[in-house]
Amino acid sequence: MKTALLATALALACAAAFAEMVVTTKDGRVLRVPVDSPDIARIEFTTLKAPSAARRLGAKTVDYGPCDSDFARISDDLVVDVGMGACKWGFGYAGIELEGIQHVRIELLSTSASFKSYDGNAFAGFTADYRTPSGWTRVQLGIGPNERGRFGDSYYPDIKPANFKFVDLGAKASYDLDLKTWAPQGWDGKVVVGAGIQNAGENNSLMARLILR
Repeated sequence: MKTALLATALALACAAAFAEMVVTTKDGRVLRVPVDSPDIARIEFTTLKAPSAARRLGAKTVDYGPCDSDFARISDDLVVDVGMGACKWGFGYAGIELEGIQHVRIELLSTSASFKSYDGNAFAGFTADYRTPSGWTRVQLGIGPNERGRFGDSYYPDIKPANFKFVDLGAKASYDLDLKTWAPQGWDGKVVVGAGIQNAGENNSLMARLILR
């Protein structure tokens, strides 16, 4: 009996010693902090819980096959990175699949100083793909070229030209997006938010961090 009680006490002591809180700081970092850490008093929180993993359903990337150097990448800390490489014609789109999230902050980490516009598909900026019972709608949020002559090119082949919307955001350091603003009728709450570049000039690129709200 005494042995069992001692084992239980030790287990509780160990659990307390290694207990952690998951916190999201004001600058968007997600940290694991021991509950008895003196650093807790110095951390500026926005919330005491990281966004639920259930809301992040996955990631999607696509680039132009015939071009060997264009790219689309996503890191574990929700940084999306897209670029043209050495190609004149090409694209890269990288997005995070989300559900039940209506606000996203995007912080621009790096971008090219001068984009080009080679045709009606030229684009540099962010994307929001909304799912509805009738298919997907893409909203292109341009910070560079955002041409309206699109004929397709997306993660989803059923996004037709008529299902594209265009918004010009302009170049800023950060963007607070209310996803309800551009949501189509029948949106079921699933959306893919990310960055894209297409036919926007050789060696041009765009990198940004998504912060879920």
